[in-house]
Amino acid sequence: MIYPLHSPTLYLSSPPLFKSPDLGLKFKPLLRILQMEMTRLMAVVALILALGFPSINAQVSAPAPAPTSDGVAIDQGIAYVLMLVALAITYIIH
Repeated sequence: MIYPLHSPTLYLSSPPLFKSPDLGLKFKPLLRILQMEMTRLMAVVALILALGFPSINAQVSAPAPAPTSDGVAIDQGIAYVLMLVALAITYIIH
């Protein structure tokens, strides 16, 4: 079939970009064996990864220390309350 370059017609099938080589009947058993071996190899690798990855995260981290107050937060809270009281007194006086 000839596919003209200048025609605006949309074809449902495009021409092949390359022709795959015909290996004939001689290499088909070898290709089938290679395909089976690659499948087995992929299955073994997948099994190793599936069993190996959960053990990577097996280390348990220590719990975080409890929060403590060194008095700075209490002092800062008292300062804010005193500033609000001073603001309220100033507002009432004026």
